[in-house]
Amino acid sequence: MREMTDHAVITDHVAPAAAAPEKTAVEIRQGTVTCSFPVQTGVLLLDAALERGCGIQYKCRKGTCGACTVDVVSGSEHLSARNRAEQKKLGAAAKRLACQAVMK
Repeated sequence: MREMTDHAVITDHVAPAAAAPEKTAVEIRQGTVTCSFPVQTGVLLLDAALERGCGIQYKCRKGTCGACTVDVVSGSEHLSARNRAEQKKLGAAAKRLACQAVMK
């Protein structure tokens, strides 16, 4: 039993750490290759995929060849709106050009 004094009592109790917030991710697929990575504001899908070692195809990086066309499996709400290059190359298809889609 502890003796009461006029001094402050320091305990060994430590409050539990708050759980780290779950990072939001984008998942893409090109053929048989599927890749997932955390959202990185201002980064192109292509750059994020290559950084993660995903073996997706690409060529021109301008949005003209279409080699980097991907399906966005999840996280499309974290991508920029389709630009003119994507609209011209993909039409109404529910796909994205990894070299043009920017994470927001």
